[in-house]
Amino acid sequence: MALRRQLLLLASLTLALPWAGCEYVQEMEATLREGQQAALRATAQAVEARLRTDPQLMAQLGASVAGVTRFHADPVLYIHTLPGPVVVDGYGEEWRGFAIAPQPIPNAEPAVALFLGERGGFVYLFIDVADPHRQFFDPSRPHRQADHVLVQLSDGALLRLFSAAPGTLSVERHLGLGVWQREHRLSGIWNDVENAYVLEVRMPQSWAAGGLAVRASDGAADEEPPTQLTLHPVLRGDLAYADVLAVFTRPSVRLSLVAQDGWQLGAAGELAMAQGERESETLLRKLVRRMLGRPDFPPLPADTPGRLADAESLAVDGGSWYRRADSLVARVHIPILLPEADEVALHLVAEQSMDAVQTLTTGAMGRLLWYTTAATLLAGITLLVYASLLSWRIRRLSRAAQQVVDSEGRIRAEIPSSRSKDEIGDLARSYSALLQRLRHYNEYLETLAGKLSHELRTPLAIVRSSLDNLGELQPSEQQKVYLERAGEGATRLTRLLNAMSAAARLEHSIAQNERERVDMADLLAHLVAGYRSVYPSCRITFTCSVNAPFMLIAAPELLAQMCDKLVENAADFTGENGYIELQLTKEAEMIYLRVINTGPPIPEALEGRLFDSLTSGRGGEGHHLGLGLYVVRLIVDFHQGKVRAFNEPEGGKVVFEVRLPRAPD
Repeated sequence: MALRRQLLLLASLTLALPWAGCEYVQEMEATLREGQQAALRATAQAVEARLRTDPQLMAQLGASVAGVTRFHADPVLYIHTLPGPVVVDGYGEEWRGFAIAPQPIPNAEPAVALFLGERGGFVYLFIDVADPHRQFFDPSRPHRQADHVLVQLSDGALLRLFSAAPGTLSVERHLGLGVWQREHRLSGIWNDVENAYVLEVRMPQSWAAGGLAVRASDGAADEEPPTQLTLHPVLRGDLAYADVLAVFTRPSVRLSLVAQDGWQLGAAGELAMAQGERESETLLRKLVRRMLGRPDFPPLPADTPGRLADAESLAVDGGSWYRRADSLVARVHIPILLPEADEVALHLVAEQSMDAVQTLTTGAMGRLLWYTTAATLLAGITLLVYASLLSWRIRRLSRAAQQVVDSEGRIRAEIPSSRSKDEIGDLARSYSALLQRLRHYNEYLETLAGKLSHELRTPLAIVRSSLDNLGELQPSEQQKVYLERAGEGATRLTRLLNAMSAAARLEHSIAQNERERVDMADLLAHLVAGYRSVYPSCRITFTCSVNAPFMLIAAPELLAQMCDKLVENAADFTGENGYIELQLTKEAEMIYLRVINTGPPIPEALEGRLFDSLTSGRGGEGHHLGLGLYVVRLIVDFHQGKVRAFNEPEGGKVVFEVRLPRAPD
């Protein structure tokens, strides 16, 4: 790991401060939640006490609860008390402004959704029918072939609503035996919307007192309309209850009188955050809330119109918590025992959003996060600057060490001296002294071959002449064996000295060769013809990928010498009746020469050192001094190319690949 990262990791330990602060704020928030729930329970108890002091109100509540007990069948249609006037125009702006949720009719085909409200002795219905293909009424055709809506009233009357075009509705009352009569006490508007049509009607409040049923008929079905529909019971809240509850409400607090199965007899207050507080929610506050996390509470179920969701929780004593979007909601309920009642059939439910508490804890956490973040950044920046300075010095020393030694392992420069008296300065001075000693040693090794070749020639000539003189003294048969062995050893030494001298001369003289444009394909074609006569026991082939010229800027004598060494190496190891293939291909701006031969594979230990001087490891015929492939590497480096050797995974072959840059056109 880099030094800067290590120091930054140490600086990150200061992040334990905001973590500890976050844990403390979470505990504080849990304590505040408990206090908030206790305060909410106190509010509910105060409301319950207020209700008990009004006998007339308790009697009214008893009558309302008795009326709710018959609503066990779904769906129950809830009629909202409208806070403002409604204009019957076929548009739903007023309903959306009242925040009234639609009430779907289950199993209706086509689908029907209702908005119901009452005001001034009238009941208002906004009926939304999902029907992408409208069939308006045509006087020349039966009513059943037109889209229409049937409304069943509580007195048993059946009304048919239809229209010949968007606009005023036509209403007829069924008198029995297929007879329909015009009805003028119900007025309404038919309006077309995308993939649906809507009806907005107004009728007397008494018509829906005992129940209501609505059904849409698709004119395309061409079915006879029913003469009787099943009524859905209706339920309405009482403004008297809402007025009593409104006295005790506060911002973000909702109070509800809930009867059996969760039906609401009255409600006051809203759980929503005030608009000004909602707009003040900044990105930082949201981020802090994410850091504080959310307790694992169930989500707050969506209330249906006039009915409290999760009414089962009323059977459990105490309070409960719910999640709603990014906030928490506390709910407590107080049972109310009505006069002359044997069991609890009414509950006072108090709900409160935790927005205020969360705002308090978020502010505290935000300030704590700001202070600890500033301290962490200050410590981190200080350590980063210090680590960057150390890293820069170490990297400068590393780059200097890399530039001192070239790709061939020769020391070409010196490490700059350092005047620093710390450990890095001592390391730089140690490197400089070490490289100086390595340079002297490498210079000695580079001249060792020439020195040995020069110094050993005279003793070797003396040994050779002495062996020749001994051969002329008519030695015995046993002496002849020893003389032959000594002669072979002298011959091998002579070859070794000659090869070392040739390699040294080639290395010094290779840069003196002049380059010219050479067609590699023509050069190889001539060379392969000679190789076939030199190595008659081997099958030598030459393949070229295209007929276009393979032009190089190179020294042709050196290229020929390189090919000679590669083919000679391949012939030594492929053995009798071996196979040697020379391939010439083009790829992008490079020319590839591959010499492929059968024979023993390259040992893994030599795969990276095969082209070094005096390196030989494959078992083959003859004596290998390890200088031929070294000469190949010198020639390839002179032409700014690359050479490598590898074993072919399939076929048991060895490949020597030379890559040389192409000449520009």
